[in-house]
Amino acid sequence: MIKEGTKIRIAYIGKTDEGQVFEVWDEESPLEITIGETPLLPVFEKGLMGKKEGDEFSIRILCKDAYGEYSEEKKKFVPYEYEVEITEENIEYYIDKNPEAKVGMKCKIPTFPGEIEEDQILVARDSEGDEVKIIVKEVHEKFAVLDGNHPLAGFNLNYEIKIIEEV
Repeated sequence: MIKEGTKIRIAYIGKTDEGQVFEVWDEESPLEITIGETPLLPVFEKGLMGKKEGDEFSIRILCKDAYGEYSEEKKKFVPYEYEVEITEENIEYYIDKNPEAKVGMKCKIPTFPGEIEEDQILVARDSEGDEVKIIVKEVHEKFAVLDGNHPLAGFNLNYEIKIIEEV
């Protein structure tokens, strides 16, 4: 019986209520996890507890218990470049981006390190230094629309699971 610390291999298919498949682990290449150690959604992990090898079952996770509601506030319009004024404090940083930078000068600095395209995933750091994935939703002539929501935010998640084996 599965409990805290149990190492198992599982096969599953994850779908949204709309039928969109977002993740698949099959019996030939199952996902190996250790309960309490592998980072899983808490409701998913709780649904595995008490099960045993060979069990097949479903778990439904509401969006509030998965990746949260979709938030329009996490969607931003970002210009491809921004203007900064060079000061004594920041010149060392900006001189690499513009070798002609001088104190008092205004420079245009690219927002992105290179070309971007729709559905591209960018990695940034939040104010606490944690890694955040951002999706490029739209690309326009002078700006891009970036979305900081998790790709599954706003979706209820449905899993069809089979416990392949305890390891």
